Amino acid sequence: MNKLKIALLYTLLTLSSKVFSQNYTDAKYYADESKKLLIEKEHTKSIEMIDKAIKIDSLNEDYYIQKAEIYYEDSKCEKGLEVLLKHIDITGGISEKGMVYISELVECSFSKEKSLKTLITAANSNYGDSKLILTQIISKSLDLKDYDNAILYYNKYINLTPNDVDSINSLYTLLYGLNKFDEAEKLLLSGLNNNPDNPILLSNLTGFYFARNDYASCISIINKILKQNYTIENIKYRAIVYEKNNQMELAYNDYKKIIEIDNCNEEAYRKILQYEYDNRNYENVISNSLNFINCNAKAENDLIDGLYTSMFFLNENKKGVKLLDKRLSQKPDVFLPYYTKAIILIKQKEYEKALQYIELALKSNNIDKSDYLTINLLKLGIYLVLEDYKSLSSFATVYDLTKVISENNASISRSKEAKKVELNVSFDKQKGIINNTLVIPSKTMNLLIDKYGVSF
Repeated sequence: MNKLKIALLYTLLTLSSKVFSQNYTDAKYYADESKKLLIEKEHTKSIEMIDKAIKIDSLNEDYYIQKAEIYYEDSKCEKGLEVLLKHIDITGGISEKGMVYISELVECSFSKEKSLKTLITAANSNYGDSKLILTQIISKSLDLKDYDNAILYYNKYINLTPNDVDSINSLYTLLYGLNKFDEAEKLLLSGLNNNPDNPILLSNLTGFYFARNDYASCISIINKILKQNYTIENIKYRAIVYEKNNQMELAYNDYKKIIEIDNCNEEAYRKILQYEYDNRNYENVISNSLNFINCNAKAENDLIDGLYTSMFFLNENKKGVKLLDKRLSQKPDVFLPYYTKAIILIKQKEYEKALQYIELALKSNNIDKSDYLTINLLKLGIYLVLEDYKSLSSFATVYDLTKVISENNASISRSKEAKKVELNVSFDKQKGIINNTLVIPSKTMNLLIDKYGVSF
């Protein structure tokens, strides 16, 4: 008897399983047919098919969503919304996916503002931990320029996904753009607590400090980056920040490190040479210029002015004159080559030739007020040394002699002992300047005062 009951129960369960399986297959068939009809824009027939699926499987949320989608495609958003609300009435709830569909249908039926409100209400009730809902809120808030809600729900999302660096950076960009600098910094620092070696977060933090002129903090973060990724670009970035922070020697050292990695790096060489020239390290200017030219022969045209002046400061006059003459053969339109040649010729007491280069220097394109006064002092000095008072008179009619003398007063001295005018020029390595001094005997000084009304 017991065996008979067990056999009967087994038969009933088997039949029931087959019925459920058949129902599932039938419902899926109708749902698939509905999708095909939707592709063909047969909206009415598509609805009929999905209704058959729902009749068989009335609790399947996917079918309700599919029906709502058909109405959405047919621009009947309110009907689609009614479908999903009916599903909630039947089942007592809806998935986060379904809630997103509801928000889209609300937007289609009413407005994006109401759609956003719907999502926020959901997030504040049963969907607070839904990443999908939160991302939808963020997206719609940004579209509506509702930045307060965007920031609020970005933070909620990041609290759920602290390793989502892309979201952290997106929120950082938003905060920075809204001038919420304190919040932006705190966000990056918090992100780095969870992702301490993340190169994107570190890079953004260096950019933040750089833009805020907090160069010390910027350098500190770049140092961390360099420990992970010792590259030319990162070394150069630190060198630039050192320059901004007036730590020129440290910047110089970084540019030298770049040359150790890339021994022909043009940008690094130019920075190195400028630092060495500014700091009167002329020996290194010469050696590094030659190294750079060995890498790139065309670079000589840019380096030649610094190269020959460095040689003159080191009293390597023969080499300097050779390079200077090469430069002059190019017929440059800048002041320095002509001025330097005039200085060399004055040192050699070849005053007539020096005057020729003085005239060329005065015609150069980049002459400034200081250069103008200096070169005119040389011109005045040569006329006085040569006792060429005819040329001096012509000079005085073209130029304001009083101004030339008064503004070069520090370079002119009166001497009771001197019998002739002395024009002295020299390359001062310690100061990195060309000294020009004019010593005028008292007799000549009195002549200038009486005839030209100058004062000393």
